[in-house]
This record gives sequence, C-alpha cells and structure tokens, in this order.
Amino acid sequence: MDWQVYLYGIQWDDGKGEYDVSELPENLCVTIDDHDAEDEKQAIELALTEATDEFGSLIASTEQITVK
Repeated sequence: MDWQVYLYGIQWDDGKGEYDVSELPENLCVTIDDHDAEDEKQAIELALTEATDEFGSLIASTEQITVK
C-alpha cells in the first residue's frame, strides 16, 4: 500500500526575501510508493524531498505532517 503524506501549513524558505514563494502551496499531499519507503519516517523524508524538488524551494517548516 502506498504512503499518503499530508503536509499542512508549509512555510517555504524564501532566502530571506530573495525568492517569491507566495504562489507555492501551503498544503500538499505527496504519494510515496510503498517499495520506496519501509516506514513512516522514510516516507516523510521522501515526501519532503519530492516537494522540494517539484517546487524548487526548501521547506522551512510545517505545522503538521500526517501519514496514511
């Protein structure tokens, strides 16, 4: 079964005002293939990496992460 990683209240790293992150989403659901992650921790790490790669900005923080 694939992992569904929900990221809520994302604060994107704006490089101290250098980057415009206003258009980036505050909430995301990232699907991680169950063959890529053995447990919830690994699924979260992969989801954060995938979100960073997709949107080209680092995630500074999140309010909540839920894995289903």
